[in-house]
Amino acid sequence: MTATALIAAFTEAHPDADLSFRDLPFPQGTTHSWLEPVDVALCQTPALYPDIRIHPVRREPRALVVHAGHRLAGPQEAEVADVLEETFISYHPDVQPAWASFHSLDDHRGGPPESLTGDRVTTALQLLGVFATTRAVTSLPMADALLVQHVLPGVRAIPLRDAEPAVLSLIRRAEDEHPLVASLVELSGGGAGPG
Repeated sequence: MTATALIAAFTEAHPDADLSFRDLPFPQGTTHSWLEPVDVALCQTPALYPDIRIHPVRREPRALVVHAGHRLAGPQEAEVADVLEETFISYHPDVQPAWASFHSLDDHRGGPPESLTGDRVTTALQLLGVFATTRAVTSLPMADALLVQHVLPGVRAIPLRDAEPAVLSLIRRAEDEHPLVASLVELSGGGAGPG
């Protein structure tokens, strides 16, 4: 289910609910502290903790995001082995390591890339700035990669045909029993979820 479809289903089921949206930084510190400003987050799965509930909503392929002048910008798709030696965008040390390493394909390489950017990002806006000013690459869920390609015309999203998929999940604190949060989880098909 897409985020748009989920929000549409929720607002139809709860027309009087007051929704507000926040752009959170990339997950930093504990997931519980990172979630503090919101009731629920819809994002790529952060680090698991006993006090957090994760409700998977959708699996989607990953794409490599590259500058239009990059050697990989031409092919219709790429394999992970084609990109492991590239310079990857670096995430700030405060960003959860497992979450950050997913974007530099550490799960396929067995460790961090040898070459990282000097800029260390903590937000999506900073990520866009690095894309606009460097030839570094990163791996993103396909929907996010296509959004970046739309926002920055000089960037291309190249499907990674053999990368492990990304999982978009609803994330909430275990103690949050608000009925509207429960309804959102139910509408997403996320069920009880792990964690």
